[in-house]
Amino acid sequence: MGIEKTKDGIRKFRDKKRFSTQTALAEILKISPQNVSMWEAGKGFPSFQIAEKLFELGITVEELFGIEYNEIHNLSVQSSPISSNDLIQMQQKIQQMENRLAKLENGKN
Repeated sequence: MGIEKTKDGIRKFRDKKRFSTQTALAEILKISPQNVSMWEAGKGFPSFQIAEKLFELGITVEELFGIEYNEIHNLSVQSSPISSNDLIQMQQKIQQMENRLAKLENGKN
């Protein structure tokens, strides 16, 4: 799980939503096209605030992180290159994003 998979997920999402250019997605997110370009090149990752906007547009956790949801929960802390604290924080952030997405889907801001 890393930027390499994220770049593919964002690109696939952009294609699925028919944002024909990085600029088209950037305009909707109100960011520079260079940001989208960096994500798709594997040189960066969207901020939490931008990730929330992506969720509002319909990107899934799987697409954003380029992984299957269960991979996150099945990571073995012993064999994982990330610390248990990092793993816990990542799971908490994903849960927060999923909760926010659920509220948005139910029409609650």
